[in-house]
Amino acid sequence: MLSRAAGRSIGPRAVAPVFGFAVVFLNFSPVAYRGFQLETVQCFLACLGGACALRGLWENEINGTRLTNSGQALFCSLAGLFAGAAGMLKPTGAGVAGALMVVLIFSGGARFRNLFAVIAGLAIAPILVLVWTWRAGLFSEMGPLFREISLYGKGTPIVAADWIKPAMALIVAGFPFLIVRICRTGSETAPRSESRGAFLWFVVSWLVLEVAGVVLQKRMYIYHFLPVGPPLALLFGLACLDRRRNLYALALAPILFISLAHSWADFELLLKPGSGRLPESDYLLAHASPGDLVVGDPLERVLMETGLRCGARYAHLFYFVNHDEAPVEFGGRFIEDLERNRPTWAVFRADRKSHRLMQCVGQPMLSENPRRRENFLLTWGRIDEYLAGHYEAIGEAGEMTIFRRRLRDNIHPSLITPANAIAAVE
Repeated sequence: MLSRAAGRSIGPRAVAPVFGFAVVFLNFSPVAYRGFQLETVQCFLACLGGACALRGLWENEINGTRLTNSGQALFCSLAGLFAGAAGMLKPTGAGVAGALMVVLIFSGGARFRNLFAVIAGLAIAPILVLVWTWRAGLFSEMGPLFREISLYGKGTPIVAADWIKPAMALIVAGFPFLIVRICRTGSETAPRSESRGAFLWFVVSWLVLEVAGVVLQKRMYIYHFLPVGPPLALLFGLACLDRRRNLYALALAPILFISLAHSWADFELLLKPGSGRLPESDYLLAHASPGDLVVGDPLERVLMETGLRCGARYAHLFYFVNHDEAPVEFGGRFIEDLERNRPTWAVFRADRKSHRLMQCVGQPMLSENPRRRENFLLTWGRIDEYLAGHYEAIGEAGEMTIFRRRLRDNIHPSLITPANAIAAVE
């Protein structure tokens, strides 16, 4: 989508380099290392928005096709629609619409009708979400939700090491641009177009907004940088217009090699004989009943591989590091779920204590906040006590311990009858 939009906007010579850059960096394994993450879907919607934005920016394309005024407004509204949908995943997803509005406002040929179309499209997804929230009776949850988001932001420290991450991202993503810049010998001159200036304005604005979104998230995990890939791909296409054909392949080859080398363990797993499932998943498939509930940390992949239902509101407990009171609040709810739902199985790391101590040292959210660290260790101690009092460790699977709820704890007190009490004793 991006390469086709670039080709229609600034010339067919941009198609191949944009495609190559996007393929390499949107699949760059150190960044896109999860099967599912918010940034994956955000990038998909942002690419749709970016393609529509480029389509709606100019009346005349490189190939001479003329777009009517109503057609421009339609594509601008679609760009806003996809950006608004991306923004429902993460607010930074709306950056592509912000970039389009920047160009429409400052471009000499801009029409306010198109600007209004972007805003109207941008509002559709949030309005639908608000309507759904109202009909579901969840407006009362919005206050606590915004409180959690606010505490998450305030409680996330930025340490000196965090600023290395943008620098490393700049080095890796900038390498292809450097090669293209250096290799000027035998360069060819592509035909100029009036749209290059507006194209550059749009792409740079989009890139700046995405980078700002990464920094504002504070934690700056490496996968947070995935959304900068689409605007960088478009910018790379512009950089390759006046260069020898296929030079982009030379520029991208080292990055592709790094990505494939980083995925070597995944290739080995794919080629390895056997189920390919986690050891704990195989254990539960062999011993659990289809209707059993299971809890653990983390549990997402186990749930997908076994088809079992989660016995708590949380499939992982990384929420404990969100803010100072998060361990107590989320941990309390987790133990409430254990008591209410009485899940049959629990899956936790065998080295939980040493792993927690390592987290307290290696996670800035804990190492930089003594109160949060104290609550974190206290809450995990409560969970360990609950497991010791109600569950029995019955096996090891890889690095995980499998716990089964003791038979006397399987029946909720409110459901005890003489018949099932005798059955439980037997």
